[in-house]
Amino acid sequence: MAMQAITDDVWYDEVFSMCFSKLNITDIPGMTARDVHPPFYYIYLRLFIIIGQTITGGGNEVVLAKMASVFPWFGLATISMTYIRKKWGFFTGSFYLFLVTAMPQIGNYYVEIRMYSLALLLITSAGLLALSIIQDDNKKWKWFAFWIIGILTAYTQYYACIGIVGVYAGFMLLIVFPSRPRRKKIWAILGCAIASVIAYIPWIKVVLNQMNNINGTYWIQPLGIKSIFGCIKYIFLPVSLDGRICYVACGLMLFSTATALVCFIIKRERQLLVTIICLVIPLIVVVASGFVLSILGTPIFIYRYMVPTLGLFWLAVAII
Repeated sequence: MAMQAITDDVWYDEVFSMCFSKLNITDIPGMTARDVHPPFYYIYLRLFIIIGQTITGGGNEVVLAKMASVFPWFGLATISMTYIRKKWGFFTGSFYLFLVTAMPQIGNYYVEIRMYSLALLLITSAGLLALSIIQDDNKKWKWFAFWIIGILTAYTQYYACIGIVGVYAGFMLLIVFPSRPRRKKIWAILGCAIASVIAYIPWIKVVLNQMNNINGTYWIQPLGIKSIFGCIKYIFLPVSLDGRICYVACGLMLFSTATALVCFIIKRERQLLVTIICLVIPLIVVVASGFVLSILGTPIFIYRYMVPTLGLFWLAVAII
């Protein structure tokens, strides 16, 4: 992936990112308010380029911008070989790293100059922090880290923000699932949610203005029943010149995943099954919100908006 980043070629959306990366950091929020995205990714991109050019003595901006998208992969690799390996074993950690590296579509965004790989790392980190907090009452810094990561994600991309709502929903399910609910944690997660809403209030007016600007004029088509199969196809279908091989590979991946899930359910590991459901909830929430917005007359969902939640989805598959 790093080798693929050492090129100067960009496409339209990447040109847009590069334009924002040349702004002063203090000007980025105001400029993004006129667009359809929140500002954190562009601030991250600008800082990454500044630091990269300082270290390299003036490196190529496009290459550094692509490396900014590669960098989150190293975060996922570290998580795979530390927390995931320790909690679920070396095989699961290694298999997870393979899945988030090589599965269809997802690898494209480790070199594209957009916010998807950053959002992928943030949502994955938030989900794993939630799982860790469930098992550890004493480490208060984890609550703060969970809240901060959630806020940064919400300011990175709007569907990533919806994905964080899904993480909160899964977190709550993990807390209330035991026969004796952990009431202190319920109040703590509600406190995080309220604090997150407060921290997002300065941007809510911008969101409403952006929604009004795109309402009825955006280029994205409404969603239908076929879009559900389109989502599945996007996640599992490889990209190759030989379409027949791609569909065979897709069918094999779907069959193996479904078979593993059935075997997992038969084992009746109830608590672990709830964990799996919680890891998949963010993806479900993102897709469902796309359909809701489409029904309301504002179709602003495209398949790549699922990418930030696929880190937790592939972790569920690796655990299964």
